[in-house]
Amino acid sequence: MGGAHARAWMRREGVTLLHIVPALAETWLQGDSHDDEGTSLRVVFFAGEPLLDSVVDRWRAVFGDGC
Repeated sequence: MGGAHARAWMRREGVTLLHIVPALAETWLQGDSHDDEGTSLRVVFFAGEPLLDSVVDRWRAVFGDGC
């Protein structure tokens, strides 16, 4: 599942809580436009491997600081 597809699915389903490994989160943030963003996400748990500041920064740029 590509990043745009995953983000669209989360919006469509009204996902508010996400538990994800940083490597997968990073792949969702690569390569495509994020102009269509808007999200119901409120809480994200990154676990299972080291979380880099760059992933957090990119995640916030796409999903906002409210998540």
